[in-house]
Amino acid sequence: MKLIIQILLVLMLPFAAHADPVEFVVRAAAGGPDDTLVRKIIPQLEKDTNLKFIAINKPGASHIIAYNYFESKTTPMLIIGDKNMSKHLAVNSYQKLFTIGDLSNIMFVKNGSDIHSFDDLIKLSKEREIRFGHGGIGTLSWEAADVVCQKIIRCLLVPYRAGALAMVDILTDTIDVVALASYGSNIFLANDRYQAIMTYSTQKHPSIDVPVLPKKYQDIEMRNWIAIYGRNLTVKDQNTIQRALNNIDPAFFIDLGLYR
Repeated sequence: MKLIIQILLVLMLPFAAHADPVEFVVRAAAGGPDDTLVRKIIPQLEKDTNLKFIAINKPGASHIIAYNYFESKTTPMLIIGDKNMSKHLAVNSYQKLFTIGDLSNIMFVKNGSDIHSFDDLIKLSKEREIRFGHGGIGTLSWEAADVVCQKIIRCLLVPYRAGALAMVDILTDTIDVVALASYGSNIFLANDRYQAIMTYSTQKHPSIDVPVLPKKYQDIEMRNWIAIYGRNLTVKDQNTIQRALNNIDPAFFIDLGLYR
């Protein structure tokens, strides 16, 4: 009997790796673009693999908290990364699984404010500082805000732990405008309390009906790629996840606000 139990335990080993879910680290608070993207990707992955995934939010410190958590764990992990990721992680500690696409950033104001366009923002900045919210120093949201404030408008930059938190304060006039990543912004684009006045791209996005960056300001255009990275994955699981990601219809990512 003891021998039979041992044999059964050995036979079960290939399935043991799938007993616990793969942690998909989210670099921002719940409700933000990264969070929205991850929670929409997970059902797609679970449908096409025999793996389970769980979103783990680790916001703060310009994504460093998330990256440190990602690198410190010895269990299977995924994370959304961008061009700045290699500044914080040892490149040989993770595998690039899938390039999702390019993102831009979108300027949001409160619907009903005196700001209806990028030109209105420039005009107002000649009278007073624009209170410009962003997702934290070092983030792409911060880069988007900073490039405008350095070159075009007079600003007071206001950092948040996540762009979604800034979207709350904009409704109380604590800040005037927010830079938010184009991917995952659908919830705010569809909310009539907000108005999107401009994307940072001169290219019209196929599913985002927002004015593009005027050609005369094309030197502040921001397009940044994002990708999915993994750590501590078996070769089998890595290949399985990559196949599942490659099988997702590109329109799925376009509808989330990415350029493909």
